[in-house]
Amino acid sequence: MKSSHMTPKALPSEQGPGEAREGLKGQEARLRKILLKYALLLGGCLLYLQAVLLTGLSLPCYFHLLTGLLCPGCGITRMLMALLQGDLAAAWQANGAVLAALPLLLALIIYDEAQYVRARPAHVPDWLLWLLLAYFGVFGVVRNLV
Repeated sequence: MKSSHMTPKALPSEQGPGEAREGLKGQEARLRKILLKYALLLGGCLLYLQAVLLTGLSLPCYFHLLTGLLCPGCGITRMLMALLQGDLAAAWQANGAVLAALPLLLALIIYDEAQYVRARPAHVPDWLLWLLLAYFGVFGVVRNLV
């Protein structure tokens, strides 16, 4: 039986001009995909927030509808609207846990996308993911007790 084994990629200094050019084209294509994805996401979010501002209607939280309790994500729309209006206090009141974690969450997204552009796997430590899960879980419980 033959073993399937991948040969490691050559370092940029070991690549020929054609290989380096292909690598850059791949990176540019992946970067264009990311930019398009976030442009569409941002456009959709802005349209949604504008619709909420005009109508006063937003997507319901089904967890809240079924249980009467607030989930860890309840209030994210109000938080984003308050941030867009520059009202940090209202954003904190709407969902303080997400607001506090926002810098870390954005850093993780940027890291993941940068690794994608470089065609490398993202290595987010498991302990960090478990910590975020526990953080939002505890917030979900505590916000319903207070």
